[in-house]
Amino acid sequence: MTMTDEQTQQAEDMLGMNDDDRTSLRVMVACDLLLAQAGIPEEQVTAAYRARLAEEVRNAATSLLAAVGDR
Repeated sequence: MTMTDEQTQQAEDMLGMNDDDRTSLRVMVACDLLLAQAGIPEEQVTAAYRARLAEEVRNAATSLLAAVGDR
C-alpha cells in the first residue's frame, strides 16, 4: 500500500507522533533498508547490540565506582 503525503501526515497525527518520533522511525527504516541491502542478518545485529550494551554497562559501572571512590 502506497500512502500519499497527506495520508502519511494523517497517520502520524493519529499516532500522536512528534518530530523526534518521525525522525526516529525514519532512521529505523533507513537502517533496516541498509542492513537488508548489505545482507547483514538480524542475528549479527543482535550480537553487536548485546556487545555494545555490555560495553555501556561496563562504562557506567566504572564511572559510578570512580564517583564513589575506592572502598
